[in-house]
Amino acid sequence: MKENATSEQSSPIYYRRIFPSHIYCKWLVYGEPATCPQFAQREFSFTLENDVYRRYLSFSNHIEFEKELIKICPENIDIGASKDHKILSAAQFYPIERELVFDIDMTDYDDVRFCCRKIAANFFAIPYNQDGKDSTKRVTLYSPLHPSLHEFGGYACLEQDFLGDDQRIERFLRLVPDDSRQTLREAFTELSTSAERWAAFKQHTNAMINSATSTTKYRKAAYVTLIDEIMFEYCYPRLDANVTKGMNHLLKSPFTFHPKTGHISIPINLNSLRYFDPCKEGLVPKLNDLCQQTITKQKDYNQTSLKPFVDVFARFVQGLQTSKQDEVLAKSDLNTMLSGEI
Repeated sequence: MKENATSEQSSPIYYRRIFPSHIYCKWLVYGEPATCPQFAQREFSFTLENDVYRRYLSFSNHIEFEKELIKICPENIDIGASKDHKILSAAQFYPIERELVFDIDMTDYDDVRFCCRKIAANFFAIPYNQDGKDSTKRVTLYSPLHPSLHEFGGYACLEQDFLGDDQRIERFLRLVPDDSRQTLREAFTELSTSAERWAAFKQHTNAMINSATSTTKYRKAAYVTLIDEIMFEYCYPRLDANVTKGMNHLLKSPFTFHPKTGHISIPINLNSLRYFDPCKEGLVPKLNDLCQQTITKQKDYNQTSLKPFVDVFARFVQGLQTSKQDEVLAKSDLNTMLSGEI
Protein backbone atom coordinates (compact mmCIF):
# COMPACT_ATOMS: atom_id res chain seq x y z
CA MET A 1 0.00 0.00 0.00
CA LYS A 2 1.32 3.47 -0.86
CA GLU A 3 2.36 5.87 1.89
CA ASN A 4 -0.25 8.44 0.88
CA ALA A 5 -3.15 6.02 1.12
CA THR A 6 -6.23 7.68 2.57
CA SER A 7 -8.33 6.42 5.46
CA GLU A 8 -11.03 5.60 2.90
CA GLN A 9 -8.62 3.10 1.33
CA SER A 10 -7.17 1.82 4.60
CA SER A 11 -10.24 1.52 6.81
CA PRO A 12 -11.69 -1.58 5.07
CA ILE A 13 -8.37 -3.38 5.60
CA TYR A 14 -8.22 -2.19 9.20
CA TYR A 15 -11.71 -3.34 10.16
CA ARG A 16 -11.42 -6.62 8.28
CA ARG A 17 -7.90 -7.68 9.34
CA ILE A 18 -6.80 -5.71 12.41
CA PHE A 19 -9.61 -4.30 14.55
CA PRO A 20 -9.88 -6.64 17.63
CA SER A 21 -13.65 -6.95 17.50
CA HIS A 22 -13.98 -10.13 19.58
CA ILE A 23 -12.00 -8.79 22.56
CA TYR A 24 -13.67 -5.41 22.11
CA CYS A 25 -17.17 -6.88 22.38
CA LYS A 26 -16.26 -8.96 25.44
CA TRP A 27 -14.98 -5.76 27.06
CA LEU A 28 -18.34 -4.07 26.52
CA VAL A 29 -20.13 -6.80 28.49
CA TYR A 30 -17.43 -7.09 31.17
CA GLY A 31 -16.30 -10.58 30.32
CA GLU A 32 -19.74 -12.04 29.68
CA PRO A 33 -20.42 -13.80 26.35
CA ALA A 34 -20.96 -11.24 23.59
CA THR A 35 -24.34 -12.88 22.91
CA CYS A 36 -25.71 -11.78 26.29
CA PRO A 37 -28.65 -9.31 26.39
CA GLN A 38 -26.44 -6.53 27.75
CA PHE A 39 -24.58 -6.28 24.45
CA ALA A 40 -27.78 -5.96 22.41
CA GLN A 41 -28.89 -3.08 24.63
CA ARG A 42 -25.66 -1.12 24.22
CA GLU A 43 -25.85 2.07 22.15
CA PHE A 44 -23.32 2.71 19.38
CA SER A 45 -22.75 5.76 17.23
CA PHE A 46 -20.89 5.72 13.91
CA THR A 47 -19.46 8.75 12.13
CA LEU A 48 -19.15 8.20 8.40
CA GLU A 49 -17.43 10.11 5.63
CA ASN A 50 -18.42 13.79 5.27
CA ASP A 51 -19.52 13.85 8.93
CA VAL A 52 -22.58 11.69 8.38
CA TYR A 53 -23.64 10.83 11.93
CA ARG A 54 -25.52 7.65 12.83
CA ARG A 55 -26.57 7.35 16.44
CA TYR A 56 -28.79 4.96 18.44
CA LEU A 57 -27.42 1.85 16.75
CA SER A 58 -27.50 -1.57 18.40
CA PHE A 59 -26.38 -5.08 17.46
CA SER A 60 -27.58 -8.46 18.62
CA ASN A 61 -24.08 -9.92 18.97
CA HIS A 62 -20.44 -9.39 18.07
CA ILE A 63 -20.83 -11.06 14.67
CA GLU A 64 -23.52 -8.61 13.61
CA PHE A 65 -21.41 -5.74 14.96
CA GLU A 66 -18.31 -6.84 13.04
CA LYS A 67 -20.24 -7.28 9.79
CA GLU A 68 -21.54 -3.72 10.05
CA LEU A 69 -18.05 -2.37 10.72
CA ILE A 70 -16.67 -4.05 7.62
CA LYS A 71 -19.66 -2.98 5.56
CA ILE A 72 -19.68 0.76 6.30
CA CYS A 73 -16.13 1.38 7.66
CA PRO A 74 -16.94 4.24 10.06
CA GLU A 75 -14.40 7.02 10.54
CA ASN A 76 -15.25 7.11 14.22
CA ILE A 77 -17.00 4.88 16.77
CA ASP A 78 -18.58 6.20 19.95
CA ILE A 79 -20.11 4.11 22.72
CA GLY A 80 -23.23 5.07 24.64
CA ALA A 81 -25.00 3.74 27.68
CA SER A 82 -26.78 0.42 28.01
CA LYS A 83 -30.51 0.95 27.49
CA ASP A 84 -33.47 -0.66 29.17
CA HIS A 85 -34.16 -2.70 26.03
CA LYS A 86 -32.81 -3.16 22.50
CA ILE A 87 -32.76 0.12 20.65
CA LEU A 88 -35.63 0.84 18.29
CA SER A 89 -35.88 4.63 18.28
CA ALA A 90 -34.60 7.40 20.52
CA ALA A 91 -38.01 8.02 22.09
CA GLN A 92 -38.60 4.41 23.11
CA PHE A 93 -35.84 3.75 25.64
CA TYR A 94 -33.84 5.31 28.45
CA PRO A 95 -30.27 4.70 29.72
CA ILE A 96 -29.90 2.44 32.75
CA GLU A 97 -26.12 2.27 33.19
CA ARG A 98 -22.92 3.64 31.75
CA GLU A 99 -19.18 3.52 32.47
CA LEU A 100 -17.69 6.09 34.83
CA VAL A 101 -15.89 8.40 32.41
CA PHE A 102 -13.34 11.14 33.03
CA ASP A 103 -12.70 13.40 30.05
CA ILE A 104 -9.09 14.61 30.20
CA ASP A 105 -7.77 17.04 27.60
CA MET A 106 -3.99 17.40 27.73
CA THR A 107 -4.09 20.97 26.41
CA ASP A 108 -6.00 22.01 29.54
CA TYR A 109 -2.75 21.53 31.47
CA ASP A 110 -0.38 23.42 29.20
CA ASP A 111 -0.06 26.36 31.62
CA VAL A 112 1.17 24.08 34.44
CA ARG A 113 2.77 21.18 32.53
CA PHE A 114 6.37 22.07 31.79
CA CYS A 115 8.44 18.91 31.44
CA CYS A 116 8.44 16.44 28.53
CA ARG A 117 4.77 17.14 27.65
CA LYS A 118 3.85 13.66 28.83
CA ILE A 119 0.29 12.52 29.25
CA ALA A 120 -1.64 14.28 32.02
CA ALA A 121 -3.82 11.39 33.03
CA ASN A 122 -2.68 10.21 36.43
CA PHE A 123 -5.95 11.10 38.08
CA PHE A 124 -4.61 12.40 41.37
CA ALA A 125 -1.43 13.91 39.99
CA ILE A 126 -2.78 16.39 37.49
CA PRO A 127 -3.84 20.02 37.87
CA TYR A 128 -7.30 21.50 38.12
CA ASN A 129 -8.66 24.73 36.70
CA GLN A 130 -12.05 26.41 36.86
CA ASP A 131 -11.87 29.55 34.75
CA GLY A 132 -8.72 29.39 32.62
CA LYS A 133 -7.07 32.50 34.12
CA ASP A 134 -4.01 32.36 36.35
CA SER A 135 -4.27 35.82 37.89
CA THR A 136 -5.48 34.43 41.22
CA LYS A 137 -5.98 31.17 43.09
CA ARG A 138 -8.94 29.24 41.76
CA VAL A 139 -9.58 26.43 44.22
CA THR A 140 -11.82 25.98 47.23
CA LEU A 141 -10.45 23.62 49.86
CA TYR A 142 -12.41 21.15 51.94
CA SER A 143 -11.16 19.00 54.80
CA PRO A 144 -9.71 16.47 54.90
CA LEU A 145 -7.36 17.20 52.02
CA HIS A 146 -6.62 14.43 49.57
CA PRO A 147 -3.38 12.48 50.27
CA SER A 148 -2.27 13.13 46.68
CA LEU A 149 -0.89 16.44 47.92
CA HIS A 150 1.90 14.50 49.63
CA GLU A 151 3.23 13.72 46.12
CA PHE A 152 3.48 17.39 45.18
CA GLY A 153 7.19 17.77 45.87
CA GLY A 154 8.17 14.94 43.56
CA TYR A 155 5.62 15.81 40.89
CA ALA A 156 6.00 19.59 40.69
CA CYS A 157 9.58 20.18 41.82
CA LEU A 158 11.40 17.20 40.34
CA GLU A 159 9.34 16.03 37.35
CA GLN A 160 7.85 19.33 36.18
CA ASP A 161 10.48 21.77 37.55
CA PHE A 162 7.59 24.19 38.01
CA LEU A 163 9.80 27.03 39.33
CA GLY A 164 12.64 26.37 36.92
CA ASP A 165 12.75 29.67 35.01
CA ASP A 166 11.61 33.30 35.19
CA GLN A 167 8.38 32.72 33.28
CA ARG A 168 7.31 29.91 35.61
CA ILE A 169 8.28 31.94 38.67
CA GLU A 170 6.19 34.91 37.53
CA ARG A 171 3.24 32.62 36.90
CA PHE A 172 3.65 31.28 40.45
CA LEU A 173 4.01 34.73 42.04
CA ARG A 174 0.66 35.83 40.63
CA LEU A 175 -0.90 33.32 43.03
CA VAL A 176 0.60 34.81 46.22
CA PRO A 177 -0.52 37.94 48.13
CA ASP A 178 0.82 41.27 46.87
CA ASP A 179 2.82 42.02 50.02
CA SER A 180 4.97 38.90 49.54
CA ARG A 181 5.50 38.97 45.80
CA GLN A 182 8.67 41.05 45.60
CA THR A 183 10.21 39.41 48.68
CA LEU A 184 9.78 35.98 47.14
CA ARG A 185 10.97 37.16 43.74
CA GLU A 186 14.24 38.35 45.26
CA ALA A 187 14.62 35.20 47.35
CA PHE A 188 14.09 32.97 44.33
CA THR A 189 16.89 34.66 42.38
CA GLU A 190 19.34 33.47 45.04
CA LEU A 191 18.24 29.85 44.65
CA SER A 192 18.77 27.48 41.73
CA THR A 193 16.21 24.65 41.91
CA SER A 194 12.44 24.37 42.12
CA ALA A 195 12.75 22.33 45.31
CA GLU A 196 14.79 25.08 47.00
CA ARG A 197 12.37 27.79 45.87
CA TRP A 198 9.35 25.79 47.01
CA ALA A 199 10.98 25.27 50.43
CA ALA A 200 11.72 29.00 50.67
CA PHE A 201 8.11 29.82 49.81
CA LYS A 202 6.80 27.49 52.51
CA GLN A 203 9.20 28.94 55.07
CA HIS A 204 8.12 32.48 54.15
CA THR A 205 4.42 31.60 54.32
CA ASN A 206 4.74 30.03 57.76
CA ALA A 207 6.67 33.08 58.96
CA MET A 208 3.89 35.37 57.75
CA ILE A 209 1.31 33.28 59.61
CA ASN A 210 3.32 33.27 62.84
CA SER A 211 4.04 37.01 62.70
CA ALA A 212 0.40 38.00 62.33
CA THR A 213 -1.01 39.95 65.28
CA SER A 214 -4.53 40.70 66.42
CA THR A 215 -4.45 43.83 64.27
CA THR A 216 -3.33 41.94 61.17
CA LYS A 217 -5.69 38.96 61.21
CA TYR A 218 -6.48 39.65 57.58
CA ARG A 219 -2.85 38.82 56.77
CA LYS A 220 -3.03 35.46 58.52
CA ALA A 221 -6.24 34.60 56.69
CA ALA A 222 -4.49 35.20 53.37
CA TYR A 223 -1.67 32.79 54.22
CA VAL A 224 -3.10 30.05 56.41
CA THR A 225 -4.23 27.84 53.51
CA LEU A 226 -1.98 29.34 50.83
CA ILE A 227 0.42 26.39 50.54
CA ASP A 228 -2.38 23.85 50.08
CA GLU A 229 -4.24 26.11 47.66
CA ILE A 230 -1.22 26.46 45.41
CA MET A 231 -0.53 22.73 45.46
CA PHE A 232 -4.11 22.13 44.33
CA GLU A 233 -3.77 24.81 41.69
CA TYR A 234 -0.91 22.90 40.09
CA CYS A 235 -1.91 19.28 40.51
CA TYR A 236 -5.66 18.87 40.84
CA PRO A 237 -7.53 17.34 37.86
CA ARG A 238 -9.15 19.59 35.28
CA LEU A 239 -12.09 17.58 34.04
CA ASP A 240 -15.25 18.14 32.02
CA ALA A 241 -17.82 17.41 34.74
CA ASN A 242 -20.71 17.11 32.29
CA VAL A 243 -19.08 14.15 30.56
CA THR A 244 -18.84 12.35 33.89
CA LYS A 245 -22.36 13.20 35.07
CA GLY A 246 -24.37 12.96 31.86
CA MET A 247 -25.78 9.55 30.95
CA ASN A 248 -26.23 10.61 27.32
CA HIS A 249 -22.59 11.53 26.74
CA LEU A 250 -20.82 9.18 24.36
CA LEU A 251 -17.49 7.52 25.10
CA LYS A 252 -14.85 7.59 22.38
CA SER A 253 -14.15 4.02 21.44
CA PRO A 254 -10.74 2.40 21.80
CA PHE A 255 -9.15 1.27 18.53
CA THR A 256 -11.00 3.83 16.44
CA PHE A 257 -8.87 6.19 14.34
CA HIS A 258 -8.69 9.93 13.84
CA PRO A 259 -9.88 10.64 10.28
CA LYS A 260 -7.31 13.42 9.70
CA THR A 261 -4.18 12.17 11.45
CA GLY A 262 -4.87 8.44 11.25
CA HIS A 263 -3.79 7.97 14.88
CA ILE A 264 -5.44 5.03 16.62
CA SER A 265 -7.19 5.55 19.96
CA ILE A 266 -5.31 3.10 22.16
CA PRO A 267 -5.62 1.72 25.71
CA ILE A 268 -2.49 2.19 27.80
CA ASN A 269 -0.94 0.43 30.75
CA LEU A 270 -1.63 2.50 33.87
CA ASN A 271 1.52 1.14 35.51
CA SER A 272 3.66 2.84 32.87
CA LEU A 273 1.47 5.91 32.46
CA ARG A 274 4.08 8.26 33.89
CA TYR A 275 6.47 7.34 31.07
CA PHE A 276 3.98 7.44 28.21
CA ASP A 277 4.59 10.28 25.77
CA PRO A 278 1.78 10.45 23.17
CA CYS A 279 3.70 13.05 21.17
CA LYS A 280 6.68 10.77 20.58
CA GLU A 281 6.89 10.01 16.89
CA GLY A 282 5.95 6.44 16.06
CA LEU A 283 4.65 5.50 19.51
CA VAL A 284 0.94 5.79 18.72
CA PRO A 285 0.08 3.57 15.73
CA LYS A 286 -1.33 5.13 12.58
CA LEU A 287 -4.00 3.63 10.37
CA ASN A 288 -2.01 3.56 7.14
CA ASP A 289 1.10 2.17 8.82
CA LEU A 290 -0.88 -0.67 10.39
CA CYS A 291 -2.43 -1.62 7.09
CA GLN A 292 1.00 -1.70 5.44
CA GLN A 293 2.19 -4.09 8.15
CA THR A 294 -0.42 -6.73 7.38
CA ILE A 295 1.19 -9.72 5.68
CA THR A 296 -1.70 -12.09 5.22
CA LYS A 297 -5.35 -11.50 4.50
CA GLN A 298 -6.33 -13.23 7.72
CA LYS A 299 -7.49 -11.23 10.72
CA ASP A 300 -4.43 -10.90 12.93
CA TYR A 301 -3.38 -7.79 14.84
CA ASN A 302 -0.29 -9.68 16.08
CA GLN A 303 1.59 -8.87 12.88
CA THR A 304 1.23 -5.11 13.46
CA SER A 305 2.45 -2.47 15.91
CA LEU A 306 -1.03 -2.47 17.46
CA LYS A 307 -0.22 -5.76 19.22
CA PRO A 308 1.16 -4.38 22.54
CA PHE A 309 -1.91 -2.18 22.98
CA VAL A 310 -4.35 -4.98 22.22
CA ASP A 311 -2.41 -7.14 24.68
CA VAL A 312 -2.95 -4.52 27.40
CA PHE A 313 -6.63 -4.47 26.51
CA ALA A 314 -6.88 -8.27 26.49
CA ARG A 315 -5.29 -8.54 29.93
CA PHE A 316 -7.83 -6.07 31.26
CA VAL A 317 -10.72 -8.07 29.78
CA GLN A 318 -9.21 -11.26 31.20
CA GLY A 319 -9.23 -9.58 34.60
CA LEU A 320 -12.91 -8.78 34.17
CA GLN A 321 -13.63 -12.42 33.38
CA THR A 322 -11.67 -13.59 36.42
CA SER A 323 -13.53 -11.13 38.64
CA LYS A 324 -16.83 -12.32 37.23
CA GLN A 325 -15.93 -15.97 37.84
CA ASP A 326 -14.86 -15.17 41.41
CA GLU A 327 -18.13 -13.32 41.95
CA VAL A 328 -20.18 -16.26 40.67
CA LEU A 329 -18.17 -18.69 42.80
CA ALA A 330 -18.58 -16.53 45.91
CA LYS A 331 -22.32 -16.25 45.31
CA SER A 332 -22.56 -20.03 44.87
CA ASP A 333 -20.65 -20.57 48.12
CA LEU A 334 -22.93 -18.12 49.92
CA ASN A 335 -26.07 -19.84 48.63
CA THR A 336 -24.66 -23.19 49.73
CA MET A 337 -23.94 -21.87 53.21
CA LEU A 338 -27.37 -20.25 53.51
CA SER A 339 -29.04 -23.50 52.47
CA GLY A 340 -27.27 -25.30 55.30
CA GLU A 341 -25.51 -27.75 53.02
CA ILE A 342 -22.13 -26.92 54.58
